[in-house]
Amino acid sequence: RLGVMARRRRRRLADVSDNSSNDDDNAAAAASASASASASVTASASAAVADTKTEDGSSTMHAVTVLVEVVITVFEFMFVMVYAREIAKFVVSYAGLALSHATYRYGGAGHDPDAAPTDSGSTFGDMVVLLASNVAVVAWLLARFASSSGVSVKTLVGERLRLWPLSVGRVSSTARYVMVFHVVGAAVMVGVQWYVGRWIFSWKNYEHATGIVDMLLCAPVREEVTFRGVIFLIAQRRFPRTPVATALVPSAVFSLIHVLNALGSRYSPTYVFLQVLVGLFIGLFYSLRFAVTGSLWETLSMHIVNNVFASFVPLDTHFALDDYMLSIPMIETLIVYAILIKLSIDEVRKRQSL
Repeated sequence: RLGVMARRRRRRLADVSDNSSNDDDNAAAAASASASASASVTASASAAVADTKTEDGSSTMHAVTVLVEVVITVFEFMFVMVYAREIAKFVVSYAGLALSHATYRYGGAGHDPDAAPTDSGSTFGDMVVLLASNVAVVAWLLARFASSSGVSVKTLVGERLRLWPLSVGRVSSTARYVMVFHVVGAAVMVGVQWYVGRWIFSWKNYEHATGIVDMLLCAPVREEVTFRGVIFLIAQRRFPRTPVATALVPSAVFSLIHVLNALGSRYSPTYVFLQVLVGLFIGLFYSLRFAVTGSLWETLSMHIVNNVFASFVPLDTHFALDDYMLSIPMIETLIVYAILIKLSIDEVRKRQSL
């Protein structure tokens, strides 16, 4: 009996020891789990803070990179334009001298060396210089951006800018409404000017062939390719998820670049001021339309139509900003484009959310 009682006592002691060991193990496991959870939370918070800092730093670096790339692009645009123009002038001048020499030498009896020179040759030479310099700057910008993007010029023009093939079907209903707005606005302006007997519109800009070709064809092409094309895609490459902010970059540069017109003698200060102000609104609208449609052909079409009606306002005309003949159409234009910008922003965000 004493042996049985001793065995029972040893079993109780062993059970108590096992239970104490299990409790210690459970407590250690709970402490370990708590420490792991705390470490996990701390690591997650640290990672979130690090991601935020990284994202902020990355955004800042992207903004600086875009600024540098845009400045380089603008300087390249100006340098190539001036350089190509000077080369074209030299070639045209040399060709003109050679042609004059050949005409004088082989003109025969029908040639009068004392005849007064005409400006037809000068006009033709200026036209060649204009077209050659614009073709050069557009080709250079497209080739440079295509090379930096790792695509061919054909892919850039056809797929990224959707500039070719030309098609009226590529123009959206919004662009058509804008064109109708310009037509109706011009008709109303003509009626008002006829009624009051004071004309702002004139044919003065059409006295120079090169100037009007530049305004109606060359300027829209080079500006759309440069600003809505290359500069927009540069900003979009760095900020692909913020199309509205991306659209602000080319529109601001497009507006400010018109300040350079004040350096010439062809433009009045008031005309330059209106170019900068209206250019900011129109440039932002064009950039947003390109963000929506991805078609440079649409913005180019609207740009050409806008310049057609703007061509009837002489470049050297001095306006008084308190003149209702000027202020009312300008205010109307700004209001209409502000509405179009708001609608385009909504459309961009809607497409982005899909």
